[in-house]
Amino acid sequence: TQLGFAIWGFYLPAIVSASFWKGKRAIVPTTLTSMAITVLGAWASPGGAVEYGIPNRVIGIVSIGLVGWLCVWLVETKRTAGITEARFGRLIDSMDEGVWGLDREGRTTFINPAASTILGYSPDRVIGRTMHDLIRHSHRDGSPCQEDDCPITSTYRRGQHQAVEEDL
Repeated sequence: TQLGFAIWGFYLPAIVSASFWKGKRAIVPTTLTSMAITVLGAWASPGGAVEYGIPNRVIGIVSIGLVGWLCVWLVETKRTAGITEARFGRLIDSMDEGVWGLDREGRTTFINPAASTILGYSPDRVIGRTMHDLIRHSHRDGSPCQEDDCPITSTYRRGQHQAVEEDL
């Protein structure tokens, strides 16, 4: 119906912008306003008769409420993940052991200060670069180490445990 399209045409852009820019403080009023408009049936057909019946209003209110709840949940989950990530970062940064994080392609995602000091690279120099390019370029005898033959590469690409004692 016209009302349904009008509500969703207003609500979806409003709730998305509220979620991104203002968070939970804006999601709740946006959702309640949309529910109120749905209850009141503010839009009527050109002939003046409201085409939006009670069952459709109930469905509209429930669906708007569910979308609002989902947006609040997503905002809270993102906030909680940010707090957890910050705590994890502080823990890793405070360790005396070197910790160097790689993604599945071998690119550096993080490096703690101890690893930075041990390896002699600033975090800016290693973030986004592959570990192989930085430190695993040759064998102890000086011969080049191909990335496909590298035990560390095999570990993060294939999940295979590697133990190497005769090489660096």
